[in-house]
Amino acid sequence: EPADSSELATEMEGVIGRSRAMRQVLDMVRRVASTSATVLICGESGTGKEVIARAIHQHSPSSSKAFVAIDCTSIPHNLMESELFGHERGAFTDARTPIYWEFMPIHREQMLPIAEPRGFDIPAEHYDALANWLPCKSHECKREGFDFYTFYYRDTLHTNSFTMENAWLDEAAQMDPFSYNIALNASVGAKKGLKTGDRIEVESDAGRKIYGFVKLTETIHPEGLGIAALCGHWADGLPKAKGKGVFYNDLLEMGWDYMNPVNLSLDLCAKVKVTKVS
Repeated sequence: EPADSSELATEMEGVIGRSRAMRQVLDMVRRVASTSATVLICGESGTGKEVIARAIHQHSPSSSKAFVAIDCTSIPHNLMESELFGHERGAFTDARTPIYWEFMPIHREQMLPIAEPRGFDIPAEHYDALANWLPCKSHECKREGFDFYTFYYRDTLHTNSFTMENAWLDEAAQMDPFSYNIALNASVGAKKGLKTGDRIEVESDAGRKIYGFVKLTETIHPEGLGIAALCGHWADGLPKAKGKGVFYNDLLEMGWDYMNPVNLSLDLCAKVKVTKVS
């Protein structure tokens, strides 16, 4: 509909329209802007709902404050309340967790009558209410020559299961420099006179030994010795996997002294000495 001078006078900043319908919308904007009423603006996508919302804000007593537009369709429904009304500090970011567990000493007292008659010692330090550093035996080894902490890591090709019997994955693992070998820091290995491909003996503080071929790399800590994939199977029922790689578990000790008395998990590291095999 053609506009006249009176219609032009009804326009607002950011709003383009001179029809009778737009004049009615802008008149309504002026009326509701002076109130504290909640306004619901309906319309199809692209019709200017946010433009009208901004116009109401600009003509309201709150115009000096920020106008915040939120795309509700992009916010998960379970986070909508927090997005609109805020949340308690630590609910999402900068989270905190309790470090004082007053129930731990109580649990120990409840366990003692069961454990002690059966010969199990429940060390009190593992049940302190305040968390503490309690190293496993490998971190207490001070023997000369035992310079490395072994650790197992998940291979990129295998899942510690029958994947090693998969002919394609086995072929890929044989081409991969880490899957079936023992990773050692390159600088440390050079000082020991080792090069990639050398056969080495790895001996634990308790006298357990494994053998494998070393892969020197810059991607491992100088005190670390990495063994991947839990290889080295011995069963005849696994003909492709049998004898390939290193069976990490052969380095680990079994027994109460090598278990966490809280959750019964085994110590999964060992302090070892590395020797080149002629």
